[in-house]
Amino acid sequence: MEVRYIGAAIEDVREALKYLHERSPLVAARFELELGAVVAKLREHPDFGFPVDEGFRKVGLRTLPWSIVFRVDPPAEKIWIVVVRHRLRHPSYGTGRSVP
Repeated sequence: MEVRYIGAAIEDVREALKYLHERSPLVAARFELELGAVVAKLREHPDFGFPVDEGFRKVGLRTLPWSIVFRVDPPAEKIWIVVVRHRLRHPSYGTGRSVP
């Protein structure tokens, strides 16, 4: 399946990378690697993670406190990443975002 990010999720990733890079370029690089690994796993296993809202699923990064909220669109064979958030953010962060 194809994995796509909505615009706000791209901004979430940019903000996370900026924040992490200012503190530790090594951790920022690890964030990118872990995010890429989760996206690769989603391509092969779109039912990965666990349900959080109607039609949405969530999966955490392996060693960093960020998670991805996504929606699977089987007819279009796409997975839409809707939110990339730190676990200390309120669980409602990004829930009003829509998928194209």
